[in-house]
Amino acid sequence: MSLFSRQTAIMKIEFLATPVTIIGAGTIGSRVTEALASMGFGNLVVYDFDTVSEENIGPQTYSVGDIGKSKVRALSEEIKRRMGFSITSENAYFDKEKSLTSQIVISAVDNMRTRFDIVDMAEEKNVHLIDVRMGGEELHYFYVKRNDEAAFSAYRKSLFPDEVADVEECGAKAIAYTSYMAAALVAKGVKDIVTGEKNYVKLAKISLKTNDYYIVKNEA
Repeated sequence: MSLFSRQTAIMKIEFLATPVTIIGAGTIGSRVTEALASMGFGNLVVYDFDTVSEENIGPQTYSVGDIGKSKVRALSEEIKRRMGFSITSENAYFDKEKSLTSQIVISAVDNMRTRFDIVDMAEEKNVHLIDVRMGGEELHYFYVKRNDEAAFSAYRKSLFPDEVADVEECGAKAIAYTSYMAAALVAKGVKDIVTGEKNYVKLAKISLKTNDYYIVKNEA
């Protein structure tokens, strides 16, 4: 039995070769990388310039032994240990002028300034964009389809200066189970893109605190 044979129930094995770029390897980005790699997506590029610290253990993929390492190095080592293949890691800030080889970009950053840069790049380079934001038990998911001017315009309206962003208490920003739900939404979103699913999720606003779920799907 192939390592990823169970994925054939939801997509063709060849789809797992699709390149995906993940910008950020923190609470969301590390879990998204873990989820996609576990599905068999091996052509992953991850950007982050941060190092693993004690407060990252638990909400993020890292272990105690990773403290002090760069996040992309620790994440690459964990994927190699668990899945047996290597991913590409860039211990650097993502510059929108960088060359891009993938058609799917995951925004897993923690500030709006970088999101502005990412959406500019995504629209210019004509790629799919998934953005996930979380704070405590709140989670927002956005999918912007390539070539969809209306979707890009609507997404831009969700952006705002960092100065007016809600400030969560430090310990409330990264709840472990919220990060797992974020990763599940993104992994399903990537699967829907590569398989051409028509009934995909465009927007999700989820409060695990109040158990409220607001989902907007594309009408096939």
